[in-house]
Amino acid sequence: MAYLDIQNLSVTTVSPKGMVKLVNGVSFTVDRGEIMGIVGESGSGKTLTCSAMLSLLPNGMSVLADKMTLADADLLTTPPSQVRGKLISMIFQDPAAALNPVFSIHSQLNAVLRRHTKLDSTQRKDALHQLLSDVGLPDTQRVARSYPHELSGGMQQRVLIAMALSTGAQTLIADEPTTALDVTVQAQILELLKTLRTRLELTILFISHDLAVVSQVCDKVAVMRQGQIVEQGLVSTVLGQPQHAYTRALLASRLGGASKRGSLPTVTASLVEGAKTDG
Repeated sequence: MAYLDIQNLSVTTVSPKGMVKLVNGVSFTVDRGEIMGIVGESGSGKTLTCSAMLSLLPNGMSVLADKMTLADADLLTTPPSQVRGKLISMIFQDPAAALNPVFSIHSQLNAVLRRHTKLDSTQRKDALHQLLSDVGLPDTQRVARSYPHELSGGMQQRVLIAMALSTGAQTLIADEPTTALDVTVQAQILELLKTLRTRLELTILFISHDLAVVSQVCDKVAVMRQGQIVEQGLVSTVLGQPQHAYTRALLASRLGGASKRGSLPTVTASLVEGAKTDG
């Protein structure tokens, strides 16, 4: 049985013209310890799909699904307070926006530990420094005293990963966690996630628009377009031998996809139709 099993998930909202399906019939499974990439252009439904698992959708949106389970928990009926942090933690895209600028790192991480563990104050302090060390932050005393603006983007992202781990959740949703980082720091964060996956047996949903990043860190990938999964499977298969026109169009639009004299391709309806014809 799959560790995470999503079947026929839809996210709906109501417009002046009636009900609209923003995510439509999404199905995938993830085994324990796997990293599953969910890739697609902006607005394809990647974040909505994962937010549905946490009941973090904007007002006016509803979730429908035949099945949505994580281990032994039914995510459709389990109260959100028993899912968020306890079963699933989330690493957000912009660490500067996710961290509170007026509280120190110690204060923010301590608050998460106080909420999700039964540790006393001394134990929380020890756990806090161990978490900061686990995510590769040097001089944890200084980092704990610091405010978010005193840390680099890469350090802020490591703090967010430490917060996600501090809840004890075995499943992480990483929502574009390297988008705001330079290439060198991006590689370090990706390597950190892979190391933590192995050491802690984490299961990770990795949301991205970057196929190169997905190829580095993920075991499997689902390609989304207009709220639907158009292709999924092993990364090596989907990105190495794409079967769907949209996947081929995404691959063609990557940097380096243009000829020396040509312009960089973009994902358009005509490109997708052209890929269908070529395939």
